[in-house]
Amino acid sequence: MAGASGEYADGMRLKYLGTAAIGLTLALIVLAALRMLFAGPDSALADEACIVAFVTFGIGVLALLSSLIVGSSRVREYPVSLARVDRVPDFDYTIVIPVYNRAGLLIDLHAAIEEHLTAWTRCGRGEIVVVDDGSTDATPAVAARLAERSTLPMRVITQANKGVSGARNRGFWEARGAIGVVIDSDCVPTPEWLPAMLEAVRARPGSIAFASVYSDRAARYPLEATPSGAKFVGASFAMRVTDFIRMGGNCERFSGASRDDSDLLLTARAAGLHPSTVEAARVWHPIRAQDAADIFRTGLHHRFDNLLVERHGDRALAFIGDALLGGSFAGHYPTSLFVYAYVLLAAYDILAAALAHRAAHLGGLLALALLLLVGWTLAQIVAARMMRVSRLRFGSFVVGNAAHVLGVAIGRLRGSLAYGIVLL
Repeated sequence: MAGASGEYADGMRLKYLGTAAIGLTLALIVLAALRMLFAGPDSALADEACIVAFVTFGIGVLALLSSLIVGSSRVREYPVSLARVDRVPDFDYTIVIPVYNRAGLLIDLHAAIEEHLTAWTRCGRGEIVVVDDGSTDATPAVAARLAERSTLPMRVITQANKGVSGARNRGFWEARGAIGVVIDSDCVPTPEWLPAMLEAVRARPGSIAFASVYSDRAARYPLEATPSGAKFVGASFAMRVTDFIRMGGNCERFSGASRDDSDLLLTARAAGLHPSTVEAARVWHPIRAQDAADIFRTGLHHRFDNLLVERHGDRALAFIGDALLGGSFAGHYPTSLFVYAYVLLAAYDILAAALAHRAAHLGGLLALALLLLVGWTLAQIVAARMMRVSRLRFGSFVVGNAAHVLGVAIGRLRGSLAYGIVLL
């Protein structure tokens, strides 16, 4: 069984615990300042916030110093569903399509492939492998019908649900082509996509080519699902099948479609491969409407931020810098930080009141909660103006952002519990 390995510093969790603690310290200081601003300098709750901030800051400094002492590195192995095998390819390329409950989108994707085949005659002999990742809708039946009339040889592989990374691994394992070309089922290729991807991989040994994924950028996130905008997007990439197997494939611990592309890129670099974005290989990513539940589930995927840092250490920071710096206009990450700081302060205040046999400062805590809510709402108004969200859509914009904030906070906490404290 092959493994995708990444550097893991023994002191990494201490390092990020320290970073998170200092971030909470700053949030607590701001909460104390707000409380003093509205209740005067003698606010007992503000004093308690300063005490908690002092303790939290001390924990952060000690954790950072400990990370410098402990900071030796070792290598961890993460098993994936691939084996090192030598096989003679029957085709020049294999188009790998992972799919889950997207029957209609799979029809559109296959239609686009059929339409572009005349432009792909010089690409060589190819096949299509569709990996149905445990769909519960009509996707398996639709895929089977498409395979019957497909111009390119097409096989449908069905497996229990393992997530997008597991589906891509299975696609490469089943591939009989020399080069595997992945495209997600919610994407539509242009005529230049396949020739440009194959040319990039064939031009240099050890290449991994990422397609240029684009969409209607007039869409207003988070009301619609759009590509991440990252330089390397895992929705479509190509590489030699032997290189994919040699590096251990996708880490299947990334069961959701989040940070899996960043992990793929960092793993490829660690394996000595050469990633690049092929601008000519354009892939259209249609806009999909989302409701609050979809947006909440997207926020939950931020638990994979912690897994990415666990596997790749400091090299992962370039991919989650927005989380560290609070780069979202809507204030998702700063809001999560203040929520954690507020909960920490409230827990301390209630515990201190119980030990001192007195009433907790519930009125002060309520006032702080209202201040945070007012501040967050003002941030939404500013963000909506900057993103030119219409008045009719402002309500949906705020609800979507609230759902995302809640999802991010729970997802980040879940990631800290599952993979170690990286970012709160």
